Amino acid sequence: MRNLSNFYQFIKEEVQSYQFNLESDDPFMFKYTFEDVVGNKYLVEFKNIPISNIGELSHVYELIYYVEDEGSYSVYKIVNVNPYRVLQTVFGDILNDFTLKCPLAKDIFFVGLGKDTEKQFVTSRTRIYKRYLDMNPPKGFSVRQGGNAIQLKKL
Repeated sequence: MRNLSNFYQFIKEEVQSYQFNLESDDPFMFKYTFEDVVGNKYLVEFKNIPISNIGELSHVYELIYYVEDEGSYSVYKIVNVNPYRVLQTVFGDILNDFTLKCPLAKDIFFVGLGKDTEKQFVTSRTRIYKRYLDMNPPKGFSVRQGGNAIQLKKL
């Protein structure tokens, strides 16, 4: 019975996401932060990409998330602490919060960057992100992939 209790705790932790904070709701740059169970700090940004005139808001946003690495944030740091919880937090809770707070966003894109040792065209991060989004599509958005770029398009 003790092992069953440990397994239940493991499953419960897997499906939860981390608590996050909205740091900035500037329509040009939304910023969210959260921290995992071992203290790694994350920054999630939704940056508005101008499509006609510089300085004008558009309906296109780029999602980028970073992990703190020696005092600054990096997209290249690899953290092996419950990646499902990180995915649930970034591509579940934070993405849904952003789409509710920013109805202007009709296209959101991001790229699954490759690790230094990866040689294949589609990176493992892209495959993981796409698999997660296929199983948990953002409400009101379709999911498309082209190479390592993933696009969320409002229906």
